[in-house]
Amino acid sequence: LQYARARVTPKEHSAATTRSSPARRGTGPAADRLTLFRADMASFARPFLRACAGRRADFSFTTHTTIRHLQSDRGMLAHLDDMARCLRPGGLYAVGLGLASYGAEGPTEDVWEVTRGGLHVQAVAQNIPPTAARGPAARRELIMTHLRVETRARARTARGGAPGGARPTRSRRTVSHLDFAYRLRTYDRAEWEALLARSAMELIGACDERGDDAAITEPGYCLFLLRAR
Repeated sequence: LQYARARVTPKEHSAATTRSSPARRGTGPAADRLTLFRADMASFARPFLRACAGRRADFSFTTHTTIRHLQSDRGMLAHLDDMARCLRPGGLYAVGLGLASYGAEGPTEDVWEVTRGGLHVQAVAQNIPPTAARGPAARRELIMTHLRVETRARARTARGGAPGGARPTRSRRTVSHLDFAYRLRTYDRAEWEALLARSAMELIGACDERGDDAAITEPGYCLFLLRAR
């Protein structure tokens, strides 16, 4: 959340049920311009305004469908109501959201890998979309992720026992596996626009991740630009 005086307050969106915690100052060269706080996605206006001494934001964003961690219309409406309270008049909220197309999408799998020094991590994420907007399992996309973490550490070189007085260096390899799963609430275009019509915010446009105008498609991802009514 950015202010006219270059004051920035990140808002953590990692979980919908995160409890509020006191604001704290950042560290480093920009410490005098940063305020960090943690709050529930559906109830953050009070801790935000308290942490920032009543100052409101010019711009806020949440990208890559993080907002879909909110599991009900009630939670989403509360979120948008609080966001409207935190924005200055004319302030914008950019929401990254992938719209669903029920019955037209199949399971997908994404693989990411990264290596740094002796650490190698592979992440395999499987997305299982709902097949309908109604029913017991409707509007719940299942995300299953498997992490494979490999570390390699060189053993200490010991002297003696080998010609030249030093034993060969050996590397020690450790592999661990982590699995977790969670569900995200889904929206097709009609559901998303109907919810916005009931909310404290209105849709004024959509763009891609480069900031260019984007068409709203199903399925499809874009940044929805919202403004308080």
